[in-house]
Amino acid sequence: MFLQIGNLQSLDISENVLSGQLPLELGHLSKLGTFNISHNNFSGSIPPSFKEMISLTSVDQLEGSLPDNKAFFEASVGNNKGLCGNNYSLKPCPISKQSSNEVVIILVSLYICHRHAILYHCWSALYSSEKRKEQR
Repeated sequence: MFLQIGNLQSLDISENVLSGQLPLELGHLSKLGTFNISHNNFSGSIPPSFKEMISLTSVDQLEGSLPDNKAFFEASVGNNKGLCGNNYSLKPCPISKQSSNEVVIILVSLYICHRHAILYHCWSALYSSEKRKEQR
């Protein structure tokens, strides 16, 4: 069905008491400029396919992290209280606990590698100095 309406420029399905997740196929409406889903009960995050909506200028009632593309960066999204992301009118998305755990693991690993490198260089210097003493 979405292939047949690929040139759709405006979609207003507000006040229909719709629920569930937004269909992934909506993201294929690349010419969609205005998208209003207010006063519904949609749940879940914004589908990754929404990054294909390159003509989007206005969205209403989305929540979660915006896909990283030019259309969402410039779209009018200020009235969407649950949104975060790379848009001039939004706060940045919080770093997920998984991401912060990954950073801690990387930092600890770097620290351990650095300490091992220092110990190796110290041992190497002592060993070569002992070798020179033996050769004299």
